[in-house]
Amino acid sequence: MTSTRFLSVLLALMLTGPLAFGNESWNSFQDFWSKAAGFTGPTTPNTWSYGSAASSGKDAIYSFTAFTDNNLEIQIPTGGPLYKHANPGAAEPCVARANAAWYSGAPPMPPYLFVHPGESSYVIVRWKAPKAATYKVIATFLASGETGLKSVGVVRYKEAGAKEELMAPALINRENPKSGQAKYEGSLKLEEGEFVAFYVGNGGDGHGGDAVGLDAVITAEK
Repeated sequence: MTSTRFLSVLLALMLTGPLAFGNESWNSFQDFWSKAAGFTGPTTPNTWSYGSAASSGKDAIYSFTAFTDNNLEIQIPTGGPLYKHANPGAAEPCVARANAAWYSGAPPMPPYLFVHPGESSYVIVRWKAPKAATYKVIATFLASGETGLKSVGVVRYKEAGAKEELMAPALINRENPKSGQAKYEGSLKLEEGEFVAFYVGNGGDGHGGDAVGLDAVITAEK
Protein backbone atom coordinates (compact mmCIF):
# COMPACT_ATOMS: atom_id res chain seq x y z
CA MET A 1 0.00 0.00 0.00
CA THR A 2 1.38 3.39 -0.97
CA SER A 3 1.87 6.03 1.68
CA THR A 4 -0.86 8.14 0.08
CA ARG A 5 -3.30 5.23 0.12
CA PHE A 6 -2.37 4.43 3.75
CA LEU A 7 -3.03 8.02 4.82
CA SER A 8 -6.38 8.03 3.03
CA VAL A 9 -7.48 4.83 4.81
CA LEU A 10 -6.28 6.17 8.17
CA LEU A 11 -8.18 9.41 7.67
CA ALA A 12 -11.36 7.50 6.75
CA LEU A 13 -11.09 5.42 9.92
CA MET A 14 -10.64 8.53 12.03
CA LEU A 15 -13.69 10.18 10.51
CA THR A 16 -16.03 7.19 10.56
CA GLY A 17 -14.60 4.70 13.03
CA PRO A 18 -14.39 4.63 16.82
CA LEU A 19 -11.92 7.50 16.94
CA ALA A 20 -14.56 9.82 15.49
CA PHE A 21 -16.69 9.63 18.61
CA GLY A 22 -14.81 7.45 21.08
CA ASN A 23 -12.64 10.22 22.45
CA GLU A 24 -15.57 12.42 23.44
CA SER A 25 -15.71 12.52 27.22
CA TRP A 26 -17.22 14.46 30.10
CA ASN A 27 -15.70 15.12 33.52
CA SER A 28 -17.70 16.16 36.59
CA PHE A 29 -15.02 18.57 37.83
CA GLN A 30 -13.60 19.97 34.60
CA ASP A 31 -17.01 20.66 33.09
CA PHE A 32 -18.12 22.40 36.29
CA TRP A 33 -14.99 24.52 36.46
CA SER A 34 -14.29 25.13 32.79
CA LYS A 35 -15.51 28.70 33.16
CA ALA A 36 -13.22 29.51 36.10
CA ALA A 37 -12.51 33.08 35.02
CA GLY A 38 -15.43 35.17 36.22
CA PHE A 39 -17.11 32.12 37.70
CA THR A 40 -20.86 32.16 37.28
CA GLY A 41 -21.59 28.49 37.88
CA PRO A 42 -22.27 25.67 35.43
CA THR A 43 -22.94 26.69 31.85
CA THR A 44 -26.32 26.10 30.25
CA PRO A 45 -27.02 24.04 28.26
CA ASN A 46 -24.73 21.42 29.77
CA THR A 47 -24.80 17.63 29.93
CA TRP A 48 -24.15 17.96 33.69
CA SER A 49 -26.64 19.34 36.18
CA TYR A 50 -26.30 19.87 39.93
CA GLY A 51 -29.01 19.79 42.56
CA SER A 52 -30.53 18.03 45.56
CA ALA A 53 -33.20 15.55 46.56
CA ALA A 54 -34.96 14.76 49.82
CA SER A 55 -33.18 11.96 51.67
CA SER A 56 -36.32 10.01 52.48
CA GLY A 57 -38.41 7.61 50.51
CA LYS A 58 -37.28 4.70 48.34
CA ASP A 59 -37.17 6.72 45.13
CA ALA A 60 -35.73 9.95 46.54
CA ILE A 61 -32.43 9.51 44.71
CA TYR A 62 -34.29 9.60 41.39
CA SER A 63 -35.78 13.02 42.07
CA PHE A 64 -33.96 16.26 41.36
CA THR A 65 -34.24 19.95 42.21
CA ALA A 66 -31.60 22.07 40.49
CA PHE A 67 -29.38 24.44 42.47
CA THR A 68 -29.95 28.05 41.42
CA ASP A 69 -27.38 30.12 43.32
CA ASN A 70 -23.69 30.70 42.63
CA ASN A 71 -21.42 32.51 45.02
CA LEU A 72 -17.88 33.02 46.23
CA GLU A 73 -17.35 32.81 49.96
CA ILE A 74 -14.24 33.36 52.06
CA GLN A 75 -14.05 30.60 54.62
CA ILE A 76 -12.97 31.05 58.26
CA PRO A 77 -10.50 30.39 59.76
CA THR A 78 -8.17 29.49 56.90
CA GLY A 79 -9.55 32.00 54.43
CA GLY A 80 -9.45 29.51 51.57
CA PRO A 81 -11.88 30.30 48.75
CA LEU A 82 -14.86 28.07 48.13
CA TYR A 83 -16.67 28.55 44.83
CA LYS A 84 -20.11 27.20 45.52
CA HIS A 85 -23.21 26.19 43.61
CA ALA A 86 -26.18 25.71 45.95
CA ASN A 87 -29.57 27.18 46.79
CA PRO A 88 -30.04 30.88 47.64
CA GLY A 89 -29.08 31.57 51.24
CA ALA A 90 -28.09 27.96 51.93
CA ALA A 91 -24.58 26.78 52.72
CA GLU A 92 -25.48 23.12 52.18
CA PRO A 93 -26.23 21.00 50.28
CA CYS A 94 -23.80 22.18 47.62
CA VAL A 95 -21.24 21.35 44.98
CA ALA A 96 -18.10 23.45 44.75
CA ARG A 97 -14.51 23.90 43.76
CA ALA A 98 -12.64 24.29 47.05
CA ASN A 99 -9.08 25.37 47.63
CA ALA A 100 -7.14 22.26 48.67
CA ALA A 101 -5.91 24.21 51.71
CA TRP A 102 -9.47 25.04 52.79
CA TYR A 103 -9.19 22.45 55.54
CA SER A 104 -6.83 19.55 56.20
CA GLY A 105 -9.36 16.90 55.28
CA ALA A 106 -10.48 18.39 51.97
CA PRO A 107 -10.43 16.04 48.97
CA PRO A 108 -7.70 17.09 46.51
CA MET A 109 -8.86 19.58 43.88
CA PRO A 110 -8.72 18.80 41.03
CA PRO A 111 -9.78 16.24 39.90
CA TYR A 112 -12.44 15.98 42.58
CA LEU A 113 -15.63 18.00 42.62
CA PHE A 114 -16.39 19.05 46.21
CA VAL A 115 -19.80 17.70 47.24
CA HIS A 116 -21.55 18.22 50.60
CA PRO A 117 -25.04 16.93 51.45
CA GLY A 118 -27.53 18.66 53.70
CA GLU A 119 -29.04 17.58 56.99
CA SER A 120 -31.98 15.97 55.22
CA SER A 121 -31.08 16.01 51.55
CA TYR A 122 -28.86 14.31 49.04
CA VAL A 123 -26.63 16.13 46.57
CA ILE A 124 -27.34 14.87 43.07
CA VAL A 125 -24.76 15.32 40.31
CA ARG A 126 -26.32 13.99 37.14
CA TRP A 127 -25.25 13.60 33.53
CA LYS A 128 -27.61 13.51 30.55
CA ALA A 129 -26.70 11.42 27.52
CA PRO A 130 -26.47 13.73 24.49
CA LYS A 131 -27.19 10.89 22.06
CA ALA A 132 -27.90 7.17 22.03
CA ALA A 133 -24.62 5.30 22.44
CA THR A 134 -22.58 3.07 24.72
CA TYR A 135 -20.71 4.97 27.39
CA LYS A 136 -17.94 3.99 29.78
CA VAL A 137 -18.64 5.38 33.25
CA ILE A 138 -15.92 5.54 35.91
CA ALA A 139 -16.62 7.25 39.22
CA THR A 140 -14.67 7.57 42.46
CA PHE A 141 -16.13 8.94 45.68
CA LEU A 142 -13.41 10.04 48.12
CA ALA A 143 -14.33 10.79 51.74
CA SER A 144 -12.82 13.85 53.37
CA GLY A 145 -10.73 13.39 56.49
CA GLU A 146 -13.51 14.70 58.70
CA THR A 147 -15.47 12.43 61.00
CA GLY A 148 -18.88 11.41 59.76
CA LEU A 149 -20.28 8.71 57.52
CA LYS A 150 -21.11 9.55 53.92
CA SER A 151 -23.60 7.57 51.83
CA VAL A 152 -22.81 7.42 48.10
CA GLY A 153 -24.16 5.63 45.05
CA VAL A 154 -24.90 5.68 41.31
CA VAL A 155 -28.20 5.24 39.45
CA ARG A 156 -29.56 5.58 35.93
CA TYR A 157 -33.05 6.58 34.90
CA LYS A 158 -35.29 8.16 32.31
CA GLU A 159 -37.26 11.30 33.10
CA ALA A 160 -40.50 9.35 33.32
CA GLY A 161 -39.44 5.77 32.82
CA ALA A 162 -37.25 2.90 33.95
CA LYS A 163 -34.96 3.25 36.97
CA GLU A 164 -31.87 1.18 37.77
CA GLU A 165 -29.46 1.15 40.69
CA LEU A 166 -25.95 0.84 39.26
CA MET A 167 -24.04 0.99 42.53
CA ALA A 168 -25.73 0.10 45.80
CA PRO A 169 -25.43 2.71 48.55
CA ALA A 170 -21.99 2.58 50.17
CA LEU A 171 -20.92 4.15 53.47
CA ILE A 172 -17.49 5.76 53.31
CA ASN A 173 -15.31 7.33 56.01
CA ARG A 174 -11.64 8.30 55.62
CA GLU A 175 -11.00 7.43 59.26
CA ASN A 176 -11.29 3.79 58.22
CA PRO A 177 -8.67 3.10 55.49
CA LYS A 178 -10.75 0.22 54.17
CA SER A 179 -13.79 2.39 53.56
CA GLY A 180 -12.27 5.75 52.65
CA GLN A 181 -13.56 5.60 49.10
CA ALA A 182 -16.02 3.85 46.81
CA LYS A 183 -15.75 3.22 43.08
CA TYR A 184 -18.06 2.39 40.21
CA GLU A 185 -17.08 1.32 36.70
CA GLY A 186 -19.30 0.06 33.92
CA SER A 187 -20.31 0.27 30.26
CA LEU A 188 -23.86 1.49 29.73
CA LYS A 189 -25.98 1.51 26.60
CA LEU A 190 -27.97 4.70 27.03
CA GLU A 191 -30.74 6.33 25.07
CA GLU A 192 -30.62 10.02 24.23
CA GLY A 193 -31.78 12.03 27.24
CA GLU A 194 -31.21 9.22 29.77
CA PHE A 195 -29.58 10.21 33.07
CA VAL A 196 -26.70 8.78 35.08
CA ALA A 197 -26.80 10.27 38.57
CA PHE A 198 -24.17 10.26 41.31
CA TYR A 199 -25.47 11.00 44.79
CA VAL A 200 -24.05 11.81 48.23
CA GLY A 201 -26.03 11.63 51.48
CA ASN A 202 -25.21 12.13 55.13
CA GLY A 203 -24.79 8.46 56.02
CA GLY A 204 -27.41 8.55 58.76
CA ASP A 205 -25.34 10.30 61.43
CA GLY A 206 -26.07 13.93 60.60
CA HIS A 207 -24.46 16.02 57.89
CA GLY A 208 -21.50 17.43 59.82
CA GLY A 209 -18.15 16.40 58.33
CA ASP A 210 -19.72 14.87 55.23
CA ALA A 211 -17.63 16.42 52.46
CA VAL A 212 -16.96 14.05 49.58
CA GLY A 213 -14.79 14.41 46.49
CA LEU A 214 -16.44 13.13 43.29
CA ASP A 215 -14.39 12.24 40.23
CA ALA A 216 -16.76 11.03 37.51
CA VAL A 217 -15.61 10.55 33.90
CA ILE A 218 -17.94 9.42 31.12
CA THR A 219 -16.56 8.47 27.71
CA ALA A 220 -18.44 7.54 24.57
CA GLU A 221 -17.37 4.09 23.36
CA LYS A 222 -19.37 3.81 20.14
